[in-house]
Amino acid sequence: MKKLLATLGLMLLANATFAETGTVTITMTLRVQNQNYNDARSVTKYTKQQNADHGSAVIQSIQTNAWEQLTIAADVATNGYTFARCLSTNKLDWVDIGTQITVEGTNFNVALLRLEGGGDPMIVQLHPTNSVYALAGSTWTNNEITGVNLEFRVNEH
Repeated sequence: MKKLLATLGLMLLANATFAETGTVTITMTLRVQNQNYNDARSVTKYTKQQNADHGSAVIQSIQTNAWEQLTIAADVATNGYTFARCLSTNKLDWVDIGTQITVEGTNFNVALLRLEGGGDPMIVQLHPTNSVYALAGSTWTNNEITGVNLEFRVNEH
């Protein structure tokens, strides 16, 4: 699965175009094939209007001891298409990305995506008003990391 995700990541990086004004174009293919199973899904060219002219791009060190809100520049009024990539070269490191919900007055963070070390990427359209949170970790047995770098870019919708 990790090899599959790495292959998919290379394809997404090679075929995603982000523009501050105009359109966002994504072309991607996911193919899973082994001795007993063969499945392929593809989007040949998905284009979405990107009318706003602001963006936010950061490399943020995501901590391992507590969820933290991802930095999005103040002039990005609504979250549009987002590209994120785990910059750790250690394949045992990861960054969970999610949001925060409140139940009976108590805040809880919910992980929705996991980006593994070695460059796992994601391209998604974020909810226009929900904040995005992240938490890093590692499955390395001598885990002494304090953070994992995450590249995070949001284009205003």
